[in-house]
Amino acid sequence: MCGHTPRCGAVVLGHTTPPSVRAAGRHTRTVDGAAPHGDRPHVRRHNCGARRPVYLFGAVGVCVWGFVFFGLLDTQSFALVVVAVTVGLLFHGAMYGPQAAFLSELFGTKARYSGVSVGYQLASVVAGAPAPLIAVALLGSLTDPNPMRVSIYLAVCAVITLVAVLSYGETRTRDLAEDKAIVTKRGRSATRV
Repeated sequence: MCGHTPRCGAVVLGHTTPPSVRAAGRHTRTVDGAAPHGDRPHVRRHNCGARRPVYLFGAVGVCVWGFVFFGLLDTQSFALVVVAVTVGLLFHGAMYGPQAAFLSELFGTKARYSGVSVGYQLASVVAGAPAPLIAVALLGSLTDPNPMRVSIYLAVCAVITLVAVLSYGETRTRDLAEDKAIVTKRGRSATRV
């Protein structure tokens, strides 16, 4: 299946997606059958964008926005606090949105569920669980808080994310039929592919 976001306006089964459906943000799906797309010119496979650049945008944004965020909170202006939180959520969403597709495509189809699950759950326990405790400890006392240390902590976490994402290639173009996580037998010997 190939999902289409509203900005694509893709042709699906010979019909253009209606503007009302695109505007409502609903996803249109195509079903890839057994015949190759060349045999069915009315069905087109389409992917609306890369995961890695969006993830990197979010990580760079969090790295920088952590320093701006606390400055906007200190103004105690309702409008600026809303801007601070909204922009912060934009960067968070830029990382969280493509995360499921990006992480699952890092693994072959035979190890995908286990690989993503183990990695995701360990990361949430090792890095996610202590994060609020670390941030409160770095903030210091409530009478004389030091948000700069929390901003530096966010920047360090964002840099770790940048290094991790940059160490992998773009996953959108990976052929899922070529499973690199399986063991094949050729004759009598097993070869890891």
